[in-house]
Amino acid sequence: MRRQLPGTSPISAGALVRALTGAATGREAVDGLRDLLARRFEAATVALYGSGTQALQAAMAGAHEVAGGPVALPGYSCFDMATAAVGAGVPVILYDVDPATLAPDPDSLEAVLRKGARVVVAANLYGFPLDWDVLREMAGRHGAVLVEDAAQGVGSRWRGREGGTFGDLTVLSFGRGKGWTGGGGGALMARGGDVHLPEPPRGAGSNLRSLAVAVALWTLGRPRTFWLPHAVPGLHLGETVYHEPVPPVEISGASAALVLATEEMARREVELRRHRAAEWREALRGAAGITLPDPVTDGLSADLRFPVLSRIHTGSQERLERFGAAPGYPAVLRDIPALGGSMAMTPQSFLKGSEILSASLFTLPTHSLVSDADIRHATAVLREMTG
Repeated sequence: MRRQLPGTSPISAGALVRALTGAATGREAVDGLRDLLARRFEAATVALYGSGTQALQAAMAGAHEVAGGPVALPGYSCFDMATAAVGAGVPVILYDVDPATLAPDPDSLEAVLRKGARVVVAANLYGFPLDWDVLREMAGRHGAVLVEDAAQGVGSRWRGREGGTFGDLTVLSFGRGKGWTGGGGGALMARGGDVHLPEPPRGAGSNLRSLAVAVALWTLGRPRTFWLPHAVPGLHLGETVYHEPVPPVEISGASAALVLATEEMARREVELRRHRAAEWREALRGAAGITLPDPVTDGLSADLRFPVLSRIHTGSQERLERFGAAPGYPAVLRDIPALGGSMAMTPQSFLKGSEILSASLFTLPTHSLVSDADIRHATAVLREMTG
């Protein structure tokens, strides 16, 4: 019955108690989280939302209102990127992602900026860092607003600075599966400029839902019990699906309190994930038919999950999933029907790297519940599959 999780977030019984308290006190936890994020991520202003997707939606809408032009999105990314764009009602143009680094392809990004993009959203895929000097120079030369989607990037570093401190606007997510969780919630942070951060309706976040997710993560988010939620089709665990946008709400007091209570646990978890990622890299080094992306120069990954590029058949995928392997995003954003009406023309040649990633990338788990046996068994399956 044991089944490894693709990803998990550290939660303790004490943190759940603090979440219950936060549900009762409400504003104290929300205001405390806003102050913490402003200090840690060097932000002038912070707005807190019911999810990272809602925060990203607000970022796109606000940046587009100021800068105009299409919003440039990575062709390969979480489908919630499309949800946020649809919810924001902004025109979209896609740029390519480099399979070697999981960072924006500079030639492709330059091309969409020349085509008129005036907002650039750059994401830390699976915790990989980005070269912010290159991104800032390109955005600045074209007068574009730079939005840092750090939903997967908290704990990453580039030239000694933590991910989440680089964009004109920065988005964080505290949903399930993120390294730092509140059972829900997200943040939008600004560092000056003309973009207004709209405050979502106060007190609209659901404490009950946040608490239910947090308790489920704590009780079922371990290898001996994960088979239970995994067997429920409606949860879509391990799947990438498009969700329709919803009206933004403020983060719940319970989620805010849980984020505050788990900050130090999340910091320690990053170090444990880096250790496991190094073990995966060593175990798979030189394996035939397998390509391992490397972070950009001067960058250190948060290793939310460990990305691997290889063609695998269905039988091998099912065997690997027992050890926490999970498929990547199954399509480029261009192929999501809901995004079609708002998308500017993106030539097929722009997205070659994104096509490679959608066809061949899967991830291996790096969290603290991964065992040495998981790594040995999954590595054996991979080497058998590709040898």
